[in-house]
Amino acid sequence: MTPSPSPSPSPSPSTQRQQIVGPLLYVAVVLSIDALAASGSRWPIDWRMFVWMRGAFDIFKFTTWLVIPLLWSARDFDWGYYGWQRWTRADAALCAALVIAGIVAVALIPQLPGVDAYYRPRAYRSAEAEWREWARRLVWTLSWLPGWEFLHRYVLLRRLRVISPVLAVITVALFEGVYHLQKPLLECLGMVLLSIVLSTWAVRRVNGLLPLLVHASIEAALAIFMIA
Repeated sequence: MTPSPSPSPSPSPSTQRQQIVGPLLYVAVVLSIDALAASGSRWPIDWRMFVWMRGAFDIFKFTTWLVIPLLWSARDFDWGYYGWQRWTRADAALCAALVIAGIVAVALIPQLPGVDAYYRPRAYRSAEAEWREWARRLVWTLSWLPGWEFLHRYVLLRRLRVISPVLAVITVALFEGVYHLQKPLLECLGMVLLSIVLSTWAVRRVNGLLPLLVHASIEAALAIFMIA
């Protein structure tokens, strides 16, 4: 396996500030707008104007979490960040273990107060209705999941790790945790813990593929739990 690339030379303090403040503000703003829109808040404006949906496809998330950050990062994009080349056999084993842990956590939802009420499975009248919901949820997940991972573990994490890997991991965990405050507290705490694990690995390997795969597997398990 190819070892992780060596960190590039640290830029000057003024350059660091320019590279970090912009992404921090951007992520804070787009996550805040999305959370306010999802909550239906009308203060001080009607934030629902930012609910941009095309069927099940969330255009706002796709655009602000993925498209714009990708264009922003295109000039110096790290093409190996989402490849297998920087993995070791231990990383593959870790990925499998985290996927299994995520599936087990989803299976335990009925035993978790608050979380069970939030994700309680729905009853569908027919198999056709179930398949329609599967398709709808797949489209919706594809519209936001890649952008969520790219925004947090590429845009934020890669820039902040130049200053401090620990600061990078904590900052990303805080962003993810605060956003999930609109969900049950137990899930929010779980998201913070998972974020720390995934971001720590991503910093060490300079790679975001494992977090993406683990997150996707959890969402797939959650879809099965809610629909099956």
